[in-house]
Amino acid sequence: MGHSAGAHLVALMTAGETLAAGHALTPWRAAVAIYTAAYDLVSLMQARHFALHDLAFGTDPQAWRRASPLHRLNARPDMAWMLVCSSHRPRACGAVQTMAERVRALGGRATVLTVALGHLEINRQLGLDADHTAAVDAFILAS
Repeated sequence: MGHSAGAHLVALMTAGETLAAGHALTPWRAAVAIYTAAYDLVSLMQARHFALHDLAFGTDPQAWRRASPLHRLNARPDMAWMLVCSSHRPRACGAVQTMAERVRALGGRATVLTVALGHLEINRQLGLDADHTAAVDAFILAS
């Protein structure tokens, strides 16, 4: 599970089996990526984006592709995916939907959860008595 940049890393490691294997990680059953739009960095970086993304991802389109969970996922994922986005960022929710469609197209399981909270609130309230806490808990228990 990860939030924001951590969500990108969770998605990247879950999408790229060779990345996980290269770091001697034990396979996991599910991934929860909370509040990121960085599934397809090629598209993200070619559109209007936050200046922070230039610092994080550079200017090399090949590097963007390698760092894109959408482009790294080429086989049926063994892990279930929960992709959480904020209704405050419709473009990010579109990226989440595209990633979920990719997972499903390859025969995997993807759940999308849209939450009406901002960047910090979505993370701060996870674990509290909140609807998205219950949804994430249920997803983890079912996976």
